[in-house]
Amino acid sequence: MAKSTAQKIRDFARDQGMTTLREDGWKKVAAGITTVEEVLRVTLSEQT
Repeated sequence: MAKSTAQKIRDFARDQGMTTLREDGWKKVAAGITTVEEVLRVTLSEQT
């Protein structure tokens, strides 16, 4: 993946089954393990 953009790399990883930190966080919110506030605080920079 020479000279790939960050978006292309992210898309490739998603196609291969990668789960983002934010998606995993939402699962943990639903399970009662963490809070919405914590997920947003930790993953704020993940937004593109």
